[in-house]
Amino acid sequence: MRYDPKKHHRQSTRLKGYDYTKVGAYYVTLVAQDRECLFGEIRNGEMHLSPVGQMVVRTWWEISQQYARVRTEAFVLMPNHLQGFLILLPDESENPLSLGDFIQRLKTLTTRRYIEGVYTQGWQPFD
Repeated sequence: MRYDPKKHHRQSTRLKGYDYTKVGAYYVTLVAQDRECLFGEIRNGEMHLSPVGQMVVRTWWEISQQYARVRTEAFVLMPNHLQGFLILLPDESENPLSLGDFIQRLKTLTTRRYIEGVYTQGWQPFD
């Protein structure tokens, strides 16, 4: 998708100059493309996950198991977004995993799995 300044109004919420490899707790919000309600629906005050939502939840936990540096805490999946807490633990390696690395991995895997679901599960294709 090409950049369209009339359509794309996102501004970074990152703190300029902050080192996102630092040990600490981080609160993240990730929103579905075009804020589409792909992850499920609210019925009678409860979130009912769609198959896509189930895949996102499964991927969140799988990735957190892959990185010793990351501890995932509470999170909630809503119809069109995810909000959660991550803790980056100490890492003395030369190139420690950053918050951005974790988010990038999550987005890459969920996108790949979504595309697979389009072909194998009949999920709605995206632009």
